[in-house]
Amino acid sequence: MGSGMAGIMFSLTAARRGHKVHLFEKNPKIGGMLRMMSRIPGREPFLHWLDQLEAELTALGVVISTDTTVTPDILMKGTNFNEFVIAAGATPRVPDIEGVDSSNVLTYEELLADQMAVGNRVAVLGTNTIGLAVARFLACGHRENAFMDAQTWRNAWGIGKIKESKGGVLGVIPEIAPPVRQVYLMERDDEETKQLLSIHTKLCDWKWL
Repeated sequence: MGSGMAGIMFSLTAARRGHKVHLFEKNPKIGGMLRMMSRIPGREPFLHWLDQLEAELTALGVVISTDTTVTPDILMKGTNFNEFVIAAGATPRVPDIEGVDSSNVLTYEELLADQMAVGNRVAVLGTNTIGLAVARFLACGHRENAFMDAQTWRNAWGIGKIKESKGGVLGVIPEIAPPVRQVYLMERDDEETKQLLSIHTKLCDWKWL
């Protein structure tokens, strides 16, 4: 029950070991959070990977039922399952703060999956991996250059090789497109923010609180 990464990987492992597996998913396509994250610039290749995983599942004989919300009747009717595995994923943590139930407050699922509209100034609560990904999505939008490899980033900021350019400065810094929105990342633990930023490349201009 559930076709996010946990459900997919369990199904693949069980099927490879000779088990007959039936994978249920409430949404039209498998993938869960991975498919949701593919909406973020630079993570579009996730979709190709999901297509490959689905093809492998099918080749191994896994029965995939999408658009299906699992109920006891579905599980008990017609098929004798020996085991049940719940891989239904997680739900966003909603902090208990005043105003959190207002109409202008969204969860990341509502933003990414439902593509709900947001304004020009947005606060993102939490700097975990999802928080950073959501901030990138909001700040960069769907610009073609939202995701840069290392060399493209150096070129954009006018950074060259020290042996070829004095001080490593190319001398001309091309104009960099401004963020689509003004995004504020908010985190109560300063050390957690520093640790996360050390493993993520800054691709857009973000403000920190």
